[in-house]
This record gives sequence, C-alpha cells and structure tokens, in this order.
Amino acid sequence: MFAGKVVINALYNNETSTYSYKRPVKAVALDPDYSKKNSRQFCTGGLAGQLVLNEKGWFNNKDTVLHAGEGPIYTIKWRGSLIAWANDAVCSLPFPLFALSFIIIFFCRLLLSDVRV
Repeated sequence: MFAGKVVINALYNNETSTYSYKRPVKAVALDPDYSKKNSRQFCTGGLAGQLVLNEKGWFNNKDTVLHAGEGPIYTIKWRGSLIAWANDAVCSLPFPLFALSFIIIFFCRLLLSDVRV
C-alpha cells in the first residue's frame, strides 16, 4: 500500500506522470528546466525523512537519495543547479546539485524566502 503520490501533468499536451511512495509526500520541486530536458528531474521530500531526486530513465525511473536522517522534509526550492530544503533539524543547501557537498547554510534563507511552511 502506498501513502504518498506525486502526479505531474503537462500544460500543453496529455503527458501525465504518476509516482507512488510508501510514506506521505510533503514537498515537491521540479527542475527549472523540467520541460526542456528528457531526464524530467524533480525532488520529493516528506515524512520518510529523505530528500529524493527522481529522474526518468530509458526503461524505468531512477531515485537517488540526496539526504536522509534528520526528520521530515517540509519544503524544497530548486534554483538553477542548487536545491535547498528545510526539515526539523536544519535548512540545507548542497552545492552544486551533482557534487552533493554542503556549503554555508545561511543561503537557504535567500532561496526559501518566498516559501511558507
């Protein structure tokens, strides 16, 4: 049984993608270039306490856990190649997305300034 579901609908065609998760999903962020790339990347987070990068592959979808173990993910913001997220413990910002190394945390306030929890 699945408790969380993400559905992404295209605006100008009939393309629909549905993803199911075992735990409730609280936050979703699309790649800023989601419609331009074939990889169709997006991030999800929720009560499972994992920040997961999802991308479309040739035959199936690939899920990569970017962060885990600090409690539920409540909000995610994706700008350019950076992803910021907030949970119970901290607001985090990996730099850049694919390097997965952490940099100074105060930039999260700037990236998440228009997000309300």
